[in-house]
Amino acid sequence: MRLTDFDAILFDMDGTLYHEQYALPGAAAMMTRLRDLDLPWACVTNNSANTSDELAARLGTMGISVEPSHIHTAAHDMAQRISQLRARRVFNFAGRALPTLLEAVQWLEAADPPADVVAVATHMRENDVGFDFDRALCALAHLRAGATLVVGCNDRVFPIAGGVEFGSGAWAALFRFAADLPAERVVYCGKPQPGFFRGICEQFGVDPTRCLLIGDNLESDIRGGRDAGMTTALLWSGVTRPGDLKRSDVKPDVIHDDLATLLDAIRSRPRRVDCGLWRFSHMVQTCNWPPRCGRWSDLRKAACAWRSSGLPPRAFRACSLMRRCPAFGRASWTSVPARTCWRWSAAMA
Repeated sequence: MRLTDFDAILFDMDGTLYHEQYALPGAAAMMTRLRDLDLPWACVTNNSANTSDELAARLGTMGISVEPSHIHTAAHDMAQRISQLRARRVFNFAGRALPTLLEAVQWLEAADPPADVVAVATHMRENDVGFDFDRALCALAHLRAGATLVVGCNDRVFPIAGGVEFGSGAWAALFRFAADLPAERVVYCGKPQPGFFRGICEQFGVDPTRCLLIGDNLESDIRGGRDAGMTTALLWSGVTRPGDLKRSDVKPDVIHDDLATLLDAIRSRPRRVDCGLWRFSHMVQTCNWPPRCGRWSDLRKAACAWRSSGLPPRAFRACSLMRRCPAFGRASWTSVPARTCWRWSAAMA
């Protein structure tokens, strides 16, 4: 597997890029690698309490450089779903990030007038916010009066420093049970909903089957990515443990310890370029290399040899420079050690 095998790459954040206040191995290097490759990529998270600017600033303190435009939160998905419902009045039980993404709605603070949507997705302890019982009763009143429940994600818990807190899915279960809501009046957003991942792919203009998802959570990351048709990579750097994988029906395509080992595997994995370089080295013996201007027969033979080799353009330029080097005469093409070809393949991964 190579990063260049995909048209876009998605990363989970907590447990993949960082844990608590510390960057995980390989996170900063992976961001640098993606910028060098110029691939579309995004960080995806079920954190709907913080804005993308706040999350980008947090990553920056850990030495991970990510622009806010590359961060897609569950709050973004919630805003899109609320817009699709054409809701005009919204009661917010979802933290401070959602109002920054929806300006064309009326945000209610009381039980009257009735709301069209109650948004639930909050990480209270992470943001030093206490549980407001009166506000919860107000949200319940709106739901019993006919409002639709829009949930940031279906997570049972959310990891924080020193433990976990109630996740958005847990709060949603409280409100749904108390208001006796039917399934058609509950809308789940974020991971592992396939629509969340497909929506990001639509923004990139890529097919989900051409996308790689990297995450640490077997349920929210890997299950959601596979349901959307993506290739998935599971990391042991977060919440999932080997025992969880054995008990689950969800299986990732590849497994690594962390982003550092994933990068090492990508750099060292043998590629089709190995065989291509050998085929090209033999076929190029039939023509003058590098082809000289005006020698159309040489150009045609070189092009045929190159097309059948399956090598990328970067390797074409590298081979041209290699052939010009006095240390690599034409006779030496067939005697290049195999280990040299493997090193070339790793360098061009």
